[in-house]
Amino acid sequence: MINNKVLFACVFIFLSFFIVLFSTLKLVQPELFAVSLTNAFDATASAYRQNNSLAYPLPSPKILPNNPFYWGEMLQDKLRLLFTFDKQQKFVLLINYADTRLASGKILILKGEDDLGVSTITKAEKYLLQAYDLWKSELAKENLSQSLVTAFGQSFLSHQQEIEPLLQETEDKNQDALKQSLDMNKLIFNTQIKQLLPQDQFNFEKEIASGSATKEE
Repeated sequence: MINNKVLFACVFIFLSFFIVLFSTLKLVQPELFAVSLTNAFDATASAYRQNNSLAYPLPSPKILPNNPFYWGEMLQDKLRLLFTFDKQQKFVLLINYADTRLASGKILILKGEDDLGVSTITKAEKYLLQAYDLWKSELAKENLSQSLVTAFGQSFLSHQQEIEPLLQETEDKNQDALKQSLDMNKLIFNTQIKQLLPQDQFNFEKEIASGSATKEE
C-alpha cells in the first residue's frame, strides 16, 4: 500500500508540473522580451549620447539559483523555449536568459557563493552562445531590426564588462572557468559581432580601454 506521504509528494509534484506548464503556455509571449530588449538598446543609445557611458541594463532576477524553488523557474524557461517556434522570438528569449543568469551569477559571487555563481555565469554564456549559433545559422540572412541586432552586440559587450571584474572576486579554483567563458565571448564578439554595433560605440570602447589602461598605470 502506498504511503500517504509518498502519495502526497507525487500529487504535489504532478500538480506543480502542470501549474508550471500552464503558466508557461500562457506566458509564451517572447515579443514582450523583444520589446524590452529593444527598449534596453534605445536606453543604451540615449545614455551614450548623454553621458558617454555604456548603459545596457541587465534584467533583475526574480529568483536566484540558491532558492529551493528555482527548479520551477528553470523548468518554465525550458518549456518556454520548447514551445517557442518562431526563430526570432527564440533568439530574443536566449539573450534574455543569458542576461538574467549573468545578473544572478554576479549577485551570488558578490554574496560569497562562488561555486554556484560561477556555474550560473557559465550557463549564461552557454545561452548567449546558443543565441549566436541561431543568429549565425538562421537569422543573419534575415532582415532583423537594427535595434535588436545592436542589442545582441551590446549583450556580448555587457557580459564582458560584468565578468571581467568578477575574476578578482572569485576563488582561484573558479577563475579558469570564468576566464574561459570571457575569452570565448571576446573571440566571438571581435570576429563576428563587433561590426553589428554603431561606429560611435566602437570609439567609445576604445575610450574605455584607454581609460582602463590609464587607471592601471
